[in-house]
Amino acid sequence: MSLIENTSLTLCAQISLSINIFGHIVSVRNKAIVAALVLLIIAGVVLFPTQLSEYVRPPADRQTEQKKKSADKDLKPVNQTWTASVVFSGEAAGQTDAFSVPRGPWRLRWEVDGYPSAANLGLSVIPTDQLAEPVLEKHGITAPGKGVVTIPRGGEFYIRVSSYEANWKLTVETR
Repeated sequence: MSLIENTSLTLCAQISLSINIFGHIVSVRNKAIVAALVLLIIAGVVLFPTQLSEYVRPPADRQTEQKKKSADKDLKPVNQTWTASVVFSGEAAGQTDAFSVPRGPWRLRWEVDGYPSAANLGLSVIPTDQLAEPVLEKHGITAPGKGVVTIPRGGEFYIRVSSYEANWKLTVETR
């Protein structure tokens, strides 16, 4: 007898017992409703056993899954720490020197200081290709503040900075 058939029979026995217990409490009309619901449940289990198998797996499958999880824990990630590659800082609007990131992802971390009600910063990360669109545009960064954003692809870039009464520091981080 398969696990699904065994589970179906166990389910039927439990439902039958429940009906007998409630039979003493519930009226005849309600018994008919309960019986109809039981038949629908049984029909669903019999007609759609694959859906039940998603919830009831043989022990061998569980053991395989546990072994896979423990094997994943043993794997050591390769250089998961971020390190500063290039740092730019300034007080005015302008454009950074071009910098190269061999592969993505990489992160851009910013810090901005200045008079809180007036200082703000805008950043556009632009590939050095002549017609390339910015890969990041972040505007309205107010002082004091800091943040970080991940950029998925590598390449050669520069950063266009728009700044109003703000001291800023930009750090390019790679793995």
